[in-house]
Amino acid sequence: MTEINTFQDLLRALDENPEWREALREKILTQELLQLPAVVFKLSESLHGLLEEMSGHLLRLAQSVATQSKQVDDGFAQVNDRFVRVDAWFDTINQRLDGMSDDLEQVKDYFLKNKLHRIIRSLLGQHLGLRRVQIMQGDFQETSSRLYEPVDSCAEEGRITEEQEMRISSTDLIVYARRNENHRYVWVAVEASSAVSAQDIERARATADALETVFGEEVVAVVVGYSIGQQDQQRAEEAGVVYLEAPRSS
Repeated sequence: MTEINTFQDLLRALDENPEWREALREKILTQELLQLPAVVFKLSESLHGLLEEMSGHLLRLAQSVATQSKQVDDGFAQVNDRFVRVDAWFDTINQRLDGMSDDLEQVKDYFLKNKLHRIIRSLLGQHLGLRRVQIMQGDFQETSSRLYEPVDSCAEEGRITEEQEMRISSTDLIVYARRNENHRYVWVAVEASSAVSAQDIERARATADALETVFGEEVVAVVVGYSIGQQDQQRAEEAGVVYLEAPRSS
């Protein structure tokens, strides 16, 4: 029989007799401590199951968020597409309005030029002191031979360019009139537009310069319209072009 006198003897005896260990545990440890490994194992299994369940929930939640996010993205894409179509629709409307505005300006210009044949004598007499106004060229009558024959001759002789000849023939109105103050005759080159622009001013000036080359006489450059911007008014003054405001009625 094994004799046990010291703690070392006890340990050695346990090593020699492993079956004693369980009996010793039951004597030393409480029932709760003895069951602790089984409890920990059970808790570990429960925790593992809980983690798997939470992982499943999180996975489904992530999938749901992704689906909803895609739906939101798709919704924003549809809204953006609608805004793009609305913008395109507004662009179309604006283009049509711009076209209508251009058409309206052309109609206004047409009626102004038509009216100009009736009022040019009073306009030039009132503002420039010109009388005995004779219309030599206009949109509503044939060009007088007193104008086109000298212009043709100068073009053939090369005294004016083809561009200058075309500019003269494209001018809205060309008249020949006498100054009331000294009875000297002058040519008048008139460009008409409901809203006078820099282009009208340039055309009137170019025609006047070409006519001076043809006739060697004084030529007055005139623009007629219902309105002119301040900058264009200054541009006209610097170019030696007279602006005459057309009456709204008559």
